[in-house]
Amino acid sequence: MFIFVIIGYALLGIYEFVPLYKQKKWKEFYVNLVLTLISFIMAFLISINVKIPSPAKLIGKVITLLTGK
Repeated sequence: MFIFVIIGYALLGIYEFVPLYKQKKWKEFYVNLVLTLISFIMAFLISINVKIPSPAKLIGKVITLLTGK
């Protein structure tokens, strides 16, 4: 299954990153790169059956901290 993830992200990278690189849109290129890397890591870990904890509890704690409720 992880082979499909790697192939999919390689195709996505060619489609997304090459035009940004050629047009020298560096800010968009790097933002897109960081977000794609985070997404790729999560997809790869899920494809090899690594249990990823839900961020819901952490988000709830941050909201409680910010709002004080």
